[in-house]
Amino acid sequence: QLIFFRIIQASGAAFTISNHSSFLTRIFPSGERGKIMGAQSMVAQIGLTAGPFIGGLLIETYSWRSIFYFGFLLGVLGIITFHLIVKDDLMICGKAQKFDIIGGLLLALSASTLVLLANPATFGSNLSATIFLAMMGFIGLLVFLFFEYRLAGDPILDLNLYKNRTFSGSNIASITNAASTFSLIFLTPLYLQTALGYSPLESGVMILFIPLVQIVVGPISGNLSDRVGTKIPSTLGVAIQAVSTLAFAMALTSAPTQGQIIIFMALIGFGR
Repeated sequence: QLIFFRIIQASGAAFTISNHSSFLTRIFPSGERGKIMGAQSMVAQIGLTAGPFIGGLLIETYSWRSIFYFGFLLGVLGIITFHLIVKDDLMICGKAQKFDIIGGLLLALSASTLVLLANPATFGSNLSATIFLAMMGFIGLLVFLFFEYRLAGDPILDLNLYKNRTFSGSNIASITNAASTFSLIFLTPLYLQTALGYSPLESGVMILFIPLVQIVVGPISGNLSDRVGTKIPSTLGVAIQAVSTLAFAMALTSAPTQGQIIIFMALIGFGR
């Protein structure tokens, strides 16, 4: 039951994540998009990174079930706020497009298969089942790409967009950056608690320094990109984050102090 409802929860999150950036760029003029996207990124990362702190506090104070109650209340608050603030004329999207049902199903099946493959406990030591799962996942992904490029009328993923080198390069950078950030946010609290003996609340407080720095740097970076372009701020930010993450990984081999961990989190947040 928990897994089933988590799937529903993830489906709702997917609807939100895939639409908020386009919604913001549609409302604000191009000259302010850097500032707005910087603020949006700051708020999003605050929510993602503050989760361990809030979750640790709820677990220590109440129980693990309280996390889901808290998430439900936030969802209700978000629905009410959206309908009170957003005007109806902003919801008009122009020409209607058909939803790519076949493409969506192919993507969901292939992605789900590959996610199961990433979990060693799925089939254990059954090598044949693992190989079969890998083949089905990659074949499904290839079929999805072929269908989107050749057959879909309104593709869920327009591959022609990737002929633009700037678009392709920015997407590759976003993928690698997200992989680095989310793996750090997910694994660091586990390591701090299991290996270094910190409580859920203590580990959450240390991770919290990432969004605390982003509160200051995010709007500044957005305003800077409106003036000088996105290339310099983005390159500098990725470089700082990469160096900070590498230094943090090297420091973990010698059991860093709480102060050192906080400094690394702040530097990662500055680059992020």
